[in-house]
Parts: sequence; structure tokens; C-alpha cells
Amino acid sequence: MYADDHQIYAAGRDLGNVKGTIQREGELAAAWYKDNYLLANGDKFQSMLIYPRRLNEEDTKCDLQ
Repeated sequence: MYADDHQIYAAGRDLGNVKGTIQREGELAAAWYKDNYLLANGDKFQSMLIYPRRLNEEDTKCDLQ
């Protein structure tokens, strides 16, 4: 098992809330990996945003760190 084999999901109507949830859960996962001696390769981390077409594309830009 590798730390980068896991997935975190979040859903919601507000992009800011979803981003915050993913950010917090990612930090918790990274801490768990470290506590359990797993090495996470941040270069392999990816995110995907799925949204309705009617949403303004400018409102969908977000960077997860």
C-alpha cells in the first residue's frame, strides 16, 4: 500500500466549502501517513472538480496545496 493510492471525496454546493473540506481531510491523511511511516509523494497528488455546465468557469478555479 502506498500513501498516494488513496482517494478523498467531498461534495457540496459551495466551492469554498468543498475546497476547505478537501484541504482539511488531506492534511489529516498526510498526518496519518506520517504517523504510520508511509511516504506520500506530493508530486503524484491530483484533484478533479466536477461541476454543472451552468456554473461560471471562473468560479471553479481553485488550487489545493
